[in-house]
Amino acid sequence: MVTKNLSISSLITIFILFVLCVSSFSQIVTYTPSNITWNDAAPPLPSTIKIAVLEGDPSKEGEFTIRLKVPADVATIVYVV
Repeated sequence: MVTKNLSISSLITIFILFVLCVSSFSQIVTYTPSNITWNDAAPPLPSTIKIAVLEGDPSKEGEFTIRLKVPADVATIVYVV
């Protein structure tokens, strides 16, 4: 009896996790080269580096997502705050 209850509980838990995972897929955004807007990076980065802001606002407090396009011949120091 304990094993049967445990397996039913496990199935219910798996089902709930599955539903939560599927519902989170609606929040996924796909970026393709055609829908990314590239701009020159701000100083102190070289103007040959391009930046695209995908989500959020880097000038404000909070989370944001950016993508950098850096030519192969550019050397820069990268750090995370």
